[in-house]
Amino acid sequence: MPNIRPRRTAGRDGGRAVRRRAAGVAVVVAAVLGSALPAIAHGAEKGPEFVDPAAAAPPGAATRRVTLVTGDVVFYASDRAGGGPRIDRIVPGPGRSGMGFTRYHVDGHEYAVPIDAAGQIADGRVDQRLFDVTTLVADGYADDATSALRLVVGDAPQVASGPKAPEHATLAKEFKRTRTAVLKVPKKNAGDVWRKLATPSAARSDGIGKVWLDGRVKATLDESVPQIGADEVHRRGVDGKGVKVAVLDTGYDIGHPDLKGRVAAEADFTGDGIQDRQGHGTHVSSTVAGTGAASGGRYAGVAPGADLLEGKVLDDDGYGYDSWILAGMEWAAGQKADIVSMSLGKSGASDGTDALSSAVDRLSAGDGPLFVIAAGNTGNRTIGAPGAADSALTDVRRHALLRRHQLAAARDRRP
Repeated sequence: MPNIRPRRTAGRDGGRAVRRRAAGVAVVVAAVLGSALPAIAHGAEKGPEFVDPAAAAPPGAATRRVTLVTGDVVFYASDRAGGGPRIDRIVPGPGRSGMGFTRYHVDGHEYAVPIDAAGQIADGRVDQRLFDVTTLVADGYADDATSALRLVVGDAPQVASGPKAPEHATLAKEFKRTRTAVLKVPKKNAGDVWRKLATPSAARSDGIGKVWLDGRVKATLDESVPQIGADEVHRRGVDGKGVKVAVLDTGYDIGHPDLKGRVAAEADFTGDGIQDRQGHGTHVSSTVAGTGAASGGRYAGVAPGADLLEGKVLDDDGYGYDSWILAGMEWAAGQKADIVSMSLGKSGASDGTDALSSAVDRLSAGDGPLFVIAAGNTGNRTIGAPGAADSALTDVRRHALLRRHQLAAARDRRP
């Protein structure tokens, strides 16, 4: 269980009552919401670790490619079993002839790590996903899909200002509250930018302490309202009135009767428009603060009196990039949300130092909102980003709740 720090110790008139209501809403919202570099010796594959850039590709060699942040190029083929890309060969980038690489396969992912990046990953300065060929291809960074990489940078200690773009990179987005930014790096200049980022003192001069991939996250599912006893909470007079709940998801159905009059503010960070064409965001929003109008009140949300702040950070397929999530989190904090509901996350485990989890901790500090985040649905007993943040209220009790209700149902069926 993450350590939940007390917050909102000061505020406007009536703030104490709002805080009590917010705490009650946070509990019910939480109930409905659903690493280090592996040792090279384990899973490392022998074979040609690099290829002379001037050498011609052998007959039948794979032609699909993805350029790494270092400027090196990985050629890959699709796995015959449909399990994702399979590395065929690695060509060092300009000025990197003779660079060595470690190739390994872990949990269904293919990695190609240059020697000069291994230490950066081990020190936590550079995101391992930048060398995860499987993730890069799945997240749309193959060379036939884009000519640029997007990096989330920041977290430089003792640097008051936000990050600046190194030469050859451009500042695509800036998040002042968390002192992070998104860099757009043309792949043709990746090697030049890497030399700056890989030198800690040079990177720190630009306000950059860590470098992450602007990767994708996906929506996760939720548990039902009756399971958590929300009706009992309502009978005690707690309906969320006066509490602002930001829902960062796939948007909402603007014509849904359960959400009529419940949305106080909205913003789209995906470019798809606020309308929810996926359904997940509408489901979460209705679960949080729906009036139940479509069902005659039978399916009212856990906090039907709360005000909703709708931030669309996941596209119409239910996926979103880290930069979209960061933008939505900053917007929610700027809207003075009491609670930020995020039923989304990454599938892999996180130690809480990733870009999204770090942003949650920064935004939660002091008088910031309480972030209620899904732990994930992978079933592997791990918590991914951004739910791994120390200050997040993460739904780590979901499976325990389900098990408890399954056992109770079984007892009821006994003769």
